[in-house]
Amino acid sequence: MASPTAPTKPSHAELLEMLEAPDLTKSERRELRKAARFQKRVELWEVRRSTPHPPKIHRAVVTLLMMAACLGVLYLLLAGPPPA
Repeated sequence: MASPTAPTKPSHAELLEMLEAPDLTKSERRELRKAARFQKRVELWEVRRSTPHPPKIHRAVVTLLMMAACLGVLYLLLAGPPPA
């Protein structure tokens, strides 16, 4: 049994070239513009996923500060009210 091959989707540039055809109806143009926007987002997502990006230092700092704040609140809860 032969496996069916999935048709490849046109790239963003190819969809923009298709938009230049003079014999398109309004609905066809709208659909092509929508497909081009979607394909642009897909290609951008693929580029972002394929390129490594450096870790963000501020996220680690904020996480550590939030952990310290949570530990402080936990200590205050467990210590109870101050003696009067």
